[in-house]
Amino acid sequence: MMRNIACIIILLLSITLFHQMILHVYSIDSMSEIDSLISSIMKDLEYLESREVNVSSLIQRVNEDIKGLEKDPGNATYIKDLESIRDEIKALKSDAENIYIINNIIRYSTAVGIGLVPVAVYILLPRIYLYIWYKTRRRWIVQVRK
Repeated sequence: MMRNIACIIILLLSITLFHQMILHVYSIDSMSEIDSLISSIMKDLEYLESREVNVSSLIQRVNEDIKGLEKDPGNATYIKDLESIRDEIKALKSDAENIYIINNIIRYSTAVGIGLVPVAVYILLPRIYLYIWYKTRRRWIVQVRK
């Protein structure tokens, strides 16, 4: 009887140990997948940030998900949210080049416009002044002195 109990205890301990090893290996594999997901998201966010795309809300969401995963590593809602963020990033990456080009066009056009103001004043101010001067003195009558 004691021998059967000892065999059952050894069997339960070995099953428990085997179960813990499987969970540990699974969690390491799962955590490496999560780490690779987060690193790819961060790399893509850095690219989008360099292309002047506003990603501050996405960065805040990733930060919240990372904090949540640190507290509860097995929570699937954080992982689903990270995957939805990855999908949003894919959509933004397709528009990133257009946004970058449009921002550069606006920036350079503004610089050219500001640079042309002194030239326009130099050329147009004397002409406007003469036009107004002639317009106001048109009705003047000049008398010849005797």
